[in-house]
Amino acid sequence: MSSMTISPTQNRARMLNGQLYHAFVPDLIRDRNTAKKLCDIYNRTAPESTRRQALITLKQIIPSIPSLPPPPTASPDSTPQDEAAADEELLSAFPYVEPPFRCDYGLQVEIGMGTFINFNCTILDTCRVSIGERCLLGPSISLYSASHPLNPNIRNGTQGPENGGEIIIQDDVWIGGSVVVVARPAARIVLGRGCVVGAGSLVYSSALGAHSKEKLFSGFHQSTVLHHHVQVCSNG
Repeated sequence: MSSMTISPTQNRARMLNGQLYHAFVPDLIRDRNTAKKLCDIYNRTAPESTRRQALITLKQIIPSIPSLPPPPTASPDSTPQDEAAADEELLSAFPYVEPPFRCDYGLQVEIGMGTFINFNCTILDTCRVSIGERCLLGPSISLYSASHPLNPNIRNGTQGPENGGEIIIQDDVWIGGSVVVVARPAARIVLGRGCVVGAGSLVYSSALGAHSKEKLFSGFHQSTVLHHHVQVCSNG
């Protein structure tokens, strides 16, 4: 099997850019282990936590989540239940991520406000994975920005390099359950604003958004994705 030499000082940058890089090096192994431990904590504690406590843990996994505002000031006659309800309302626009949740690093993940991600979501974020505002993701969705060379002599198991590509999910996208989005090396997959991805789809190319004026017919834009399809509602 062939091997390739990649400078340690360039390895992480190459990963982020979707270029060939080595995944099994100390700093990346450390970051993946950190994410794994934080995800384990979140999945174990979130069901019993307050909304604020769960978001604090989630932000440790995904630092791009905005900083939380301070809790509302309690009035002299308010009860603990009143204070908890007021805090829940204050944080209602922050993203909801149902456990269990898994990601490779969390450092390349972005989740917009008002977005809901259902349970069993897996994100391989070797490259940027951006989820916009007001998105709805069904259960058991997988977003794979990671990939491998097709040539087995280059791929070479854990001794060979990996690559990847960005996944950009724009605002107001609805993705049905059990959808898999697979990035292409050194490329970008974009699910346009307002589009709808049918449950069970395998997505490996970009889809137009709901407000695009291209290829619209009968109120829908349909883009073939293997034997499944993506439907994009026109919304007029």
